Amino acid sequence: MNLLSRPMSTRVRLLLLVLAVWLPAAAGVGLLARATYLKEEAAALRSLQDLAQRVNASIGAVLDQQFTLAQALANSEALRARDLGRFEREAAAATVPKERWVVLIEKDRQVYNSLFPSARGTARAPESPFLESGGRQVAFAQRGPVTGAPVVGTFVPERTQPVRYNVVVATATEAMQSVVEAQDYPLASIVSVINDNHLIMARSRDPGKWVGTSASTTMIERIRADDTGFTRSVTLDGSAVISHVSAPNAYGWRTVVSLPSEALAAAARSLTLQALGLTTLLLTFGLFVALSFARPISDSVLALRAWARELARNRPVPAMGLPLAEANEVGQVLRESSAQVRQFNAALETRVQEAVAKARQSQAQLVESQKREAIGRLTSGLAHDFNNLLQTISMGVELAMRTAGPGPHERALQSSRDAALRAADLVRQIQTFGRSVGTDPQPVDLADFVLRSTSIIRNALGRGIELDIALEPGLPAALADPAQLELAVLNLIFNARDALPDGGRAVLVGRRATPEDLQALPAGDYVAVEVVDNGVGIRADALARVLEPYFTTKPVGVGTGLGLAQVHAFALQSNGDVRIHSIEGEGTRVTVLLPVATVRPESQRPAAAVVDGPLTPLRILVVEDDPLVASVVAPVLEGDGHALELLSSADAALERLAAGADYDVLFTDVVMPGTLNGLDLARWVHEHRPGIGVLVATGYTPHDPGKGAPVLRKPYRIAELRQALVTVARARA
Repeated sequence: MNLLSRPMSTRVRLLLLVLAVWLPAAAGVGLLARATYLKEEAAALRSLQDLAQRVNASIGAVLDQQFTLAQALANSEALRARDLGRFEREAAAATVPKERWVVLIEKDRQVYNSLFPSARGTARAPESPFLESGGRQVAFAQRGPVTGAPVVGTFVPERTQPVRYNVVVATATEAMQSVVEAQDYPLASIVSVINDNHLIMARSRDPGKWVGTSASTTMIERIRADDTGFTRSVTLDGSAVISHVSAPNAYGWRTVVSLPSEALAAAARSLTLQALGLTTLLLTFGLFVALSFARPISDSVLALRAWARELARNRPVPAMGLPLAEANEVGQVLRESSAQVRQFNAALETRVQEAVAKARQSQAQLVESQKREAIGRLTSGLAHDFNNLLQTISMGVELAMRTAGPGPHERALQSSRDAALRAADLVRQIQTFGRSVGTDPQPVDLADFVLRSTSIIRNALGRGIELDIALEPGLPAALADPAQLELAVLNLIFNARDALPDGGRAVLVGRRATPEDLQALPAGDYVAVEVVDNGVGIRADALARVLEPYFTTKPVGVGTGLGLAQVHAFALQSNGDVRIHSIEGEGTRVTVLLPVATVRPESQRPAAAVVDGPLTPLRILVVEDDPLVASVVAPVLEGDGHALELLSSADAALERLAAGADYDVLFTDVVMPGTLNGLDLARWVHEHRPGIGVLVATGYTPHDPGKGAPVLRKPYRIAELRQALVTVARARA
């Protein structure tokens, strides 16, 4: 009996068939062709990536030249002196006609155009860009007001305040086009330069047709997602391509380089045809050998395939004999499985739907928690750094007030100190918005609050809007966070200002809440703070959504949609609510309801406690990593007669203390570089050097400072520092 006629299992027959026919050679040829194709494709894609970066760098260089020239002219002595004749001569000398020209503009007209000097006084469109403060802006105009052709202009404001003029260095888009055309790139590729507004500034193919138009929706989505990889897409003119988007340059412009998919597919087809030819030769020979093995296997496989289809249709699998024993065993399993599958299908479908719904819900919760965590980390870091800066400013001002004596400067120094304290309150608002610190409800005298806030409210409204204040006599104090209340009132004032573009009247009202106000609120006494305007009002269809975060009825760039959302969140956190009544074309009334405080309000910032008698000079170890804070704290303490040693980290302080250095008081910051923070150092001192008093200062820390040591919250005042030292010294004694 020869080898072919012996009984064999399906596995052995298939193994002999595969080994004897064509699989090894076909696999080898296919892998080689695939490797070669991938190598060529990678090289082509690297070429596209390098080209995109090279073109984008060249475009950035052109814009840098424009910005440098605009900045130099904006800072010129001629412009500051309003010597426009000398400015025009400087501008004419610094430009090349028809390639780059200088335009001096006011908000509503052109004052000078070096390309067309006769175009003085040309009106500018109301929506045309104009910078009111420092910075720069690159803008594109499809039709320049004078040239009538596509123009790219770099805007820089003059240094004089208030800003009257902007200097614009303009160039035709042909300058960008020449950069694209000057590059060495494959003829089949397409290069497009896209500005920060997603408009095409230059294109290697049909520039006259596409320059100034918007990029495709798909490309805009890629740019917004900062997708700088390779993606298959379709160009504006319908070509299927593989495209690469460069990283943005300093002006937010990007370069997109695309290569037609057909160019890459051609190499793949060539290699595939070669591999197919070799494989066909092997297959022809292998099939001749495999025919003697194939029939029993094919019959069994075909039968199993038919049974599997019956199983997929939830039909019973028939019982019949097959040439292979293994096939009969599989058939039996299929018959048993067909009954179970029909039973499990319904339950499985239900479970999958439930799992998908839970997964989506969990994903949404995860994204929201990550967003809040990121905002919290950001605001915490900002609070720490800003409080250190404010500590330096406020204590430096206090030192100046102590040493300068009375005089006309005294009021300015007092205002500077008050501004630093207000800035500290604003930092606390930021922390509250980022949920890195809680609110601090306390009794607020609304009459006193309005009196202190009148100046900033009038400034917020601007000219042309009349402000009236109507406070009910004998109004009880409200229980709320004063900083959050001030922010909420300012947000309402800003909304009233935006609703009165042509001027009008705004009223700030303080009154007791009426029963109509208190619907859906817990029982109790409430006060109402209202802002009323006779402006444009709110559309009826938008009124139900105005409290949603990021929803705004204002034009793009004017409103963020966070103002009323902050007011609403503040009212809810204060156990109150917000009521809005508005009629389009007549005006809006926003009412913030706050609970009445049960105790009388104290002053907004109580005066620091008075030090009872002079303090005996102390040996103080000051641990502060911020050199600015240390530079103002040290003179204060040394001026009071204390002996200081200043270290910049808790690690260094621990080393000195562990070595036996003797001090009366440890005065330490909390957040510092190194392996230890200020709280770790304080705990070590309490445990190992209990004879040393501990005083902690912090701009922000996520950790609980704990008990046993006074804590100064930055920015603190000199009197507060002195009183804290008295407390520590007495506790030590």
